[in-house]
Amino acid sequence: MENRYVKYFVCLLFCFFVSPLITKATCDYQRMAELSKIASNVQFSYTYKVENNMPIFYLSVSNITSDIYVTDNYGNIYRQNINDIQIFLGSNMTFNIYSHDYNCQGDKLLTKYLNLPFYNKYSSYPECANYRNYSACQMWTNDAPVTDGEFYEKINSYKKTNSDKIIDNNDDTGFIQKYSIFIITGVICVIGISIMILVWRKRK
Repeated sequence: MENRYVKYFVCLLFCFFVSPLITKATCDYQRMAELSKIASNVQFSYTYKVENNMPIFYLSVSNITSDIYVTDNYGNIYRQNINDIQIFLGSNMTFNIYSHDYNCQGDKLLTKYLNLPFYNKYSSYPECANYRNYSACQMWTNDAPVTDGEFYEKINSYKKTNSDKIIDNNDDTGFIQKYSIFIITGVICVIGISIMILVWRKRK
């Protein structure tokens, strides 16, 4: 009688340890392909607004389903869609997408990346007001100066060699030079027409 109970107990232990292995085996290639397709649909995007000459970035993640979850390189875990979560300025973010399926729990499915533009603080400096086309003065650039000393060295050098490229929105000289031929032609036409009218009136 005791031997029968021992057999039952051994059989129960065997089923207990084997069952998870059998269940895990149901995570087959087809299911992984389905999960990978779900993972590929996850979208990462960002928006920003500028406050006090500094941009603030906001992250949005969409198409997260109950079958998957997402982690980033800052240790955050996303189990559902998010909208406009503030993120680090100028971050290069890496997102790993994992299976949340019971039979494939924790299996890595896909990696995606989101690279934020590098904000150039020197773009708001008054020295850049007339040199917006210069890389060291653009708001988004990978060629931003590292220090104030480097910035002033670059901008002064650029001013010396590109003084003719100044952009001054308050200067009307460029407008007059650009349209001078049309202005002169118009004045000549008006004068010519006026003379013709006077001659015609005298003859009449």
